[in-house]
Amino acid sequence: MTHRNLLLSVLAAGVVLGILSTLAAEQVDKVTSTESFCANSCHSMSQYIAQDIIYKTSAHRRNASGVLASCGDCHIPHDLVPATWVHVKSGIIDMISEMSHDFSKAENWQNIKPRLAKKVREEMRNNDSQACRHCHQMNQIAVSSEAGQRAHAQSYKNNKTCIQCHFNLVHEATPIHQGFQ
Repeated sequence: MTHRNLLLSVLAAGVVLGILSTLAAEQVDKVTSTESFCANSCHSMSQYIAQDIIYKTSAHRRNASGVLASCGDCHIPHDLVPATWVHVKSGIIDMISEMSHDFSKAENWQNIKPRLAKKVREEMRNNDSQACRHCHQMNQIAVSSEAGQRAHAQSYKNNKTCIQCHFNLVHEATPIHQGFQ
């Protein structure tokens, strides 16, 4: 085998390996962004989120259109590289948290929940509520009440993003932290 043929073989093998790795990463992302994975992978998620009546009856989980947002729709970016990074980073953090806290005691969950809500809200504010915008087209939102129409008009004028007003949509209410709005 000549030097050129060896180089072409290595290059072809690298391309095939790269394609297979990308396809595998997409499948892992798809599986780990599902409702069943999130609800069953962590004790705290299955006990305090998946079974929560507020979550189960929220407009994002039950609506006339039949379109349901899953955990990944709101908490995982929709591009492969950022999604993979969030899965790895959050998975490690969540695993450490599950091992270092006794979430069988509801008070331990209640104690950590404000910090978790602050983290997610800040991330969403900093990325201009990209998860919301992935499903909702802002110029197509038809707010029915006059107060809602005024609030939306004011939010566009003041460059507020979705999460700054809609911060308790799906989960049990958690007070906003100082300086958020």
